[in-house]
Amino acid sequence: MPRTPTAFADAELLAITRALQQLDVAHADNRAFLRRAFDAIDRITGRTFGAAVYRRLLAAAGVARVPSGQTVATVIAERKKAPTEAADAERRGLLDDGLRAFLHKEIRVALDETGAAGRRGPTPAVAVPPRVPAPAPEAGEGTGLAALLTQRMSMLEEENRQLRERAATAETAARGAQAEAKAALTALATERARLADKETSLLAALKAATEELARMGERQAAADRRRALETDNVRQAYQAERDALAGRVGFLEEELKRATTSADAYRQARGAR
Repeated sequence: MPRTPTAFADAELLAITRALQQLDVAHADNRAFLRRAFDAIDRITGRTFGAAVYRRLLAAAGVARVPSGQTVATVIAERKKAPTEAADAERRGLLDDGLRAFLHKEIRVALDETGAAGRRGPTPAVAVPPRVPAPAPEAGEGTGLAALLTQRMSMLEEENRQLRERAATAETAARGAQAEAKAALTALATERARLADKETSLLAALKAATEELARMGERQAAADRRRALETDNVRQAYQAERDALAGRVGFLEEELKRATTSADAYRQARGAR
């Protein structure tokens, strides 16, 4: 036999549509939107549904986003494990309503006692009637409320203690982080100063080396000019000496020729005798 589809009243559908459209605009993340959307649907209808009904209500509200089935299933599982916002609000409302009812009852009792005393007027000291006790709360009402209030106070004290411990831990961690940051800044400043000094010394050494290289280049150029001049002088002196020797050799050769001619003439003259 097919199941009857879940039906909603027109007022419920209108409230669901408005709530879903507002949540669609307010939350871009699918999981956050679905968690709040499902909470709103449960709060408006007073019931909890499955994934198919939730998807049908999203489509009916005109929500453009189409979350995956895995995302919907994950959100539903998270809502089952953790209390929903509607359950938290309902529990807080019950506690507040119980506290208000208890206070109203005590106020009414006090007012009734005050009014009764005013209507009785002053009474003689010898004829003081016994005081009628205030009506006790119904069985289980005060005890249950006291238990809820005690549980709530215990939860608040535990949360306060945990928050104080977290604050102390965070403060200790912050102090440690500040000390580490201060030490790191000091070390960074020291290292920067050392690097700046090293850079200054390196720049000075580089400048000195550059100037020394320039001076060495100038000395080398002067030496090259001197060597070229000396080479030219030696070449010229050698050329002059060679020319002089060549002239001397030519002169001696001429002298030898003349001496040879004279010797031949002398031999001939002696042979003729």
